[in-house]
Order: sequence, then structure tokens, then C-alpha cells
Amino acid sequence: MAEEVVFTTSHANGMDSTANSKAADFVRREDKYKAIDGYCARRVTKGATKPLFNKMVLVVIDALRHDFIPSIDDKRSVQKGRNSGAKHRMPFTETIMQTNGVGLVSISATPTVTMPRIKAMISGTLPSFMDFILNLSAYRFNGENLVENAFKANKRVVFFGDETWIQLLPQHLFAKYNGTSSFFATDYTEVDTNVTYCVDRELKRLKEWDVMIMHYLGVDHIGHSHGGYHSRLMPKKLLEMDSVIKSIYTSVSAPDVSEPYLVVITGDHGMTDIGNHGGNTPEETDTALIFLSTNQTKVSANYDSFGHKAERVLQVDISSTLSALLGLPLPNKSLGKVMLNVLNALHMRKDEQMCHMFANALQIIRNHCRNARQPMASLVDPFSTLEDNTTIQVLAGHKYNQNHSQSLRFGKQQCLLISGLVWVYLYRSDYGTVSSFKLPAFLYVDRNIRAKIVFFHVYLIII
Repeated sequence: MAEEVVFTTSHANGMDSTANSKAADFVRREDKYKAIDGYCARRVTKGATKPLFNKMVLVVIDALRHDFIPSIDDKRSVQKGRNSGAKHRMPFTETIMQTNGVGLVSISATPTVTMPRIKAMISGTLPSFMDFILNLSAYRFNGENLVENAFKANKRVVFFGDETWIQLLPQHLFAKYNGTSSFFATDYTEVDTNVTYCVDRELKRLKEWDVMIMHYLGVDHIGHSHGGYHSRLMPKKLLEMDSVIKSIYTSVSAPDVSEPYLVVITGDHGMTDIGNHGGNTPEETDTALIFLSTNQTKVSANYDSFGHKAERVLQVDISSTLSALLGLPLPNKSLGKVMLNVLNALHMRKDEQMCHMFANALQIIRNHCRNARQPMASLVDPFSTLEDNTTIQVLAGHKYNQNHSQSLRFGKQQCLLISGLVWVYLYRSDYGTVSSFKLPAFLYVDRNIRAKIVFFHVYLIII
């Protein structure tokens, strides 16, 4: 195990040629990031790294617009003139989110229809527009995904709801499943009643499963067939969903339940005011995303480590973040970023955050290399100097389709991790101020070099 030291960071007053040389050497030497990789691997081998959660409930409410839970994004709701709070209420969800949860706006890519959005949530990939057509007849998805990785980790997964999941994924991945058809769009009652019946049964058998996924269709069906966003049926349906969430959270947080549970609530897409979806308007792309913890300690405020309120994330980030929280491998083709603000809020150790972010960065770099058909070395060698970073020029100059553009955007932001880990974890604390905590000795650099890394980080983000 590498020696650990306590670092007290401070702002740099300036940089000289010696500091520049040391900074260039810091990002040049391949053994630096290999050392980080080795440090993280040793923690796993010795059992020092344990997942925050071994148990999870994922509640997908089809067409759950972000403003159905207005406190997540109350400023935008007010600006749009929507009095969402008066009409669309999920009181328990709103309350528990304020004390034991993190509420975000999740942005889905187009097409905003169910099948490609499920793929994005579980694999972190961006499906092609052909998925819009194939949405009418879901086909088997062969890409690595969250459910498959949970199964490989000997987690028992149960599923209830939209049968698209069962059509997409091999049935052997589920210890139990019960699907409902999504094509009876006038039915907004039985499609949800059947799911809730199965959920209530499983809540009495907590020791028989590790991950429970449910996909409710009623909100979406009201949107399509009964008046859309402003339907008189919508408030009652949202209260029904709120009651389901209350039942789940109350059961998994009971005093006799020994393990902490992660409860995640989200939508696959939103809906327009008249109940349609498929396009790229904010009403169709922006959904609610809530992480709830059953730990007794109150989660941190909904702020990221840079001191800014974290309101908007991408749907492809969900699988990476859930993988980190459950201690699972990242889906190998994921373009998603681990949500650092969520890891902070749920009190993950700083060095474990570092390991997850490091693995996430290297994976995105590899995906970029695969998409751009560039050798891995081309993304490492240019870090030998800060002045002539040809890789960043290459990244900035290429134009690709939507999938590749997303990969490049993530790649540019995450490449900084190889040279900027020190800044992310030492230069700023959760509250945007200087602090001290333990990290491996090989991550130590003096304050002038840190200042250079800060500059390099900003350069990567703005190009």
C-alpha cells in the first residue's frame, strides 16, 4: 500500500520555470496514473473498497416530467409560469428528497421513446435513431449493462412493469419478472395495479432479492389518451405513485432492516403539454431523477464539490453512477460520467471517489479511441507537455455523429482526470474551500504545480 500523507492545500501565488518543468513531468510520466490504478486495484483486492449499497430499488415512472416534482427545479418552473406545485404533487417524495435524497434533472437524448431510453439508463450508450422505429418491436440488447453486471456479481434482480425490459434483456438475468404491455394506451389503472401487487409481495421478502426494478406506465398512458400534462387524472395518478414510493421507502428503512438501501426514482422521458413525446423539447427530454438513501444520517446538501447547485445531468450518466454506488463494473461502452455530487451527498470516501472517477476517465478515453479509431497511446503521449497538447487539438477538431460527439465532449472533460486528480480532490472541498484529508503519497505535488494543473483543467473544459 502506498504511503498516505495529510495534504493541506493552499492557493498558489505564482509559477516559475521550475514549477512548469515539474508540472510537465507530472503529467508526462505514465507511472503516475499507473500508480493510481494500482492503488485502486490494491484496495479492491484487500477488501478495503466496499460498495455504499448492496441493495437497490429502481423506480421508473414512464413520462415523469421534471416539473411533476417541482422542488427539483423550482426556479425553471416559476420562470415558465407553471404552478406545478399546486396541481402535480408527490408530497412524500418531495419531503424525503429534502432530508435523505438528492434531486436532479435528468436530460435524455432523442428519440425520447421508451426502448432507447431504457438502453441509455442501463448501459450509458446513445442509441441510434433506428431505435425510434425499433421501439415498436424491441429487440434483444447485447451490450454490457447494469442489469447484466449485477447478475454477474451474484445479485438477484427482480423486475415488474413494462415488458420492453424483458424483450431487451435475457430473461435469465432476472430471478423473478412480470411484464405488462405498453400498447394498451387507454389503460392507466391495471398496468400499474399489477406492478404494485408484485412490489408489495416482494417488500415482504427483502432477503430474496438484491435489486428490484419496476417500470410504471400509467402516467404515460394518461398523457397519451386522457388529456396530457393537464389531465384531471394526473394529480391522482401522481399521488398513487407517491404512495408506492412511500411504501417502498418505509419498508426498506424499517428498524429491523440491517442493510442500507438505495432507492432511485426517475422517468425514461417526459411529455409535452398534450401528452406526446419523441422529440427534443425540454418537456420531452427533462425528467426527474432522485437518489434516496435509507441511512439514518442526513445526506449532504444538493451541491457538487465545486460549490454550484447540481441541477442537470445526462441520462447516460445514470448507469455509471449506479455502478459506482453498487460496487459494479462500469458498462464497457458507457459514455456516462459518474455524478460526483451524488457520491459526495451520499458520503462516499474521497479516495473511493477518486478510484471511481479514475476508472470512469480511462474508460471514456478508451471509448473515444474506439470510436475515433485512434490508438490509446495518442491520448497519453501528448500529456508530456502542457504547452503543445496535440491530442486536445485533435479532439477539438474532429466532427462526428451524435454518438461520437458525445464521446468527444465527455472525453475532453474526463481526460483532465489523469493530470488533474490533485486539483479535483485537494484544491477544492465539498464546500468550495480549502481542506485537508488523506490521499496516497504519489498524488502529492507542491502548490505551484497545483496552480498549473488548475489552469490546464480550465483549458480542457473551455475548448
